[in-house]
Amino acid sequence: MEHWYVLFSKPRKEFQVCEQLLQRGLQAYLPLMPKMPGALRRGQQPLFPRYLFARLDLGRVLPDTVRWTPGLVGFVTFGDEPAFVDDAVIAHIERRLTQMREQTLSPFQPGQQVTLRPGHPLAALDAVFERPLSGGKRAQILVNLLGRLTRCEVEMNCLEAVSWP
Repeated sequence: MEHWYVLFSKPRKEFQVCEQLLQRGLQAYLPLMPKMPGALRRGQQPLFPRYLFARLDLGRVLPDTVRWTPGLVGFVTFGDEPAFVDDAVIAHIERRLTQMREQTLSPFQPGQQVTLRPGHPLAALDAVFERPLSGGKRAQILVNLLGRLTRCEVEMNCLEAVSWP
């Protein structure tokens, strides 16, 4: 049965181990923190330094196939058993990192009052920024139509922050 096994790498070798596993045709996952605006470090950094995951069926893939990967210290184990995490945990990590990436791509915060630029069909209406979409190119907003908030999707470049006098 396949599980996501937890692997432990040598310092700063997570990318190398992940690439080696993928080249061997194995499924590997290295969760990466999104680059935050103003961050000093270049590039993305592992969410869990020195840790990554490999989806394996140890009944079909010998542990030594993975264990001898350059840069890898070994499996994380509990006693003699390799540690694994549920698929739902990996899915949650992926979802949360996607949400974080979307938030860093947006110049607006959820709940922030916004206005649509002049010339847009909804320019005269009050709006609230809900979340970025499509890698930050579009946004989901709530527009006050007839006393009711209605969800709309617009181009991100059509929005401006509301400036208070």
